[in-house]
Amino acid sequence: MTNQVLVTSQWLKLAYNIKHFAGVNNKPEYIWYYNQLKARDTEAHTKFYNFGWWDFGYDDLRFDYLWNDMPEVKPSDEPQLKVFPITGWAGFHSNMTNRDEHIHMVYKCSPFGSISHSHGDQNAYTLHAFGDTLAAITGYYGGFGVDMHIKWRRRTFSKNLPLFGGKGQYAENTTTNFEGEHQDRYCVEAGGKITDFDTESDLLFVEGDASTSYQFHNPDLESYKRKIWFAKGKVFVMRDLATLKSEQDLTWLLHTTFKTETAKDSFQIIGDNALLDVSFINEATDDLLSIENVEGFGEVDPSEYKDLEIHRHVEAKFKAKKEHNILTLLVPSKVNGPKTEVSYNLTDTSLTLTIDGEDVVIEL
Repeated sequence: MTNQVLVTSQWLKLAYNIKHFAGVNNKPEYIWYYNQLKARDTEAHTKFYNFGWWDFGYDDLRFDYLWNDMPEVKPSDEPQLKVFPITGWAGFHSNMTNRDEHIHMVYKCSPFGSISHSHGDQNAYTLHAFGDTLAAITGYYGGFGVDMHIKWRRRTFSKNLPLFGGKGQYAENTTTNFEGEHQDRYCVEAGGKITDFDTESDLLFVEGDASTSYQFHNPDLESYKRKIWFAKGKVFVMRDLATLKSEQDLTWLLHTTFKTETAKDSFQIIGDNALLDVSFINEATDDLLSIENVEGFGEVDPSEYKDLEIHRHVEAKFKAKKEHNILTLLVPSKVNGPKTEVSYNLTDTSLTLTIDGEDVVIEL
């Protein structure tokens, strides 16, 4: 199976922004990012979204005039985390300069919520390893306001997030035919925030609070936080904590374009180059009702994805409770290569991981 591009990317526009950041901030590492992106988006001038919108020649002229020939410097291959708390984005990386070995996760918990082109995706993530996008955002982008956009891609249903009582975050706008009174301020009020992170120690982590993101559609949700650790540049641990005024079930979603295989309390994503083993590892497994592979795009008009690959997602359903505490282990490995070996020991206060023979202790 080929992992298709899920949304029309604007890599070259991003690359030129990064190139200018290199000059403004005197960061030659950013030139490496620019060169990488430019090499992959070789036909940008043929894309519909560039016609009349971007003059790349002017950008080249401006950069060369202001900063001349800034040299390329490769970034570190060591595990690293970069956090942008004001805008609510974070990125984990290891082996960044080697695409065949690169593992990275992009995470979002933004105070801007679902305003404008943003989505109902606070505390969501995508996970990429060894050249495959294993945990993705499914669906296709055919334009702002089309059925796929307003019924799927804007919605929490298409993200790697939980639903509470089947409900997601507020992601309405003037195109969604929302039955209630829509105001853009509701989109901002449905924002989240990065509340804690560590970019310096050997155990990198980020934590976000997306409580208010769900409360418009689900006022009984009191709190929802997600914390993600990156251990040894190889393994992710994720903790989802939620409290509610009433008992509600939780549906834990992971989206992919690849094949999936499910088991009692775990599942596996099988990519072209990589595998992703996902296991629920704490007492939440006592509340786990089912793990199912689901195909399709909900209520989206089928004509919009005619002749296109149907994507899928895994739904792990947990029984109704007032408090949910789900600890998840996500282990990427190569399809044709040594498998990352992970074992663990869990207590009330800590998780000890043994990763390829090395111990890591996570204080919970």
